[in-house]
Amino acid sequence: MEHLFWVCPCAVALWTKLVTHWTGERGSRQRTQQFLEACASRQVHAIPKHRTEIVKERFQDDVVEAERAWKQKWHILAKICQTKL
Repeated sequence: MEHLFWVCPCAVALWTKLVTHWTGERGSRQRTQQFLEACASRQVHAIPKHRTEIVKERFQDDVVEAERAWKQKWHILAKICQTKL
């Protein structure tokens, strides 16, 4: 099972795409690995700084709730990736 989720070239491509979308940064193997480890431990990797700034700007009245929702999105996206694999 581990191979299917973390080593398979298709899986790595899928996770890299997710991490690139999440962070807004160009994907790298090291960055993807950090997110894979967070996902495996069912943790949400820190919201990228530029995304946090967007959340603060757009949801000034309830930043805490917006950050919670953003983290929930990570769990949903990670589950979709796992399901697709």
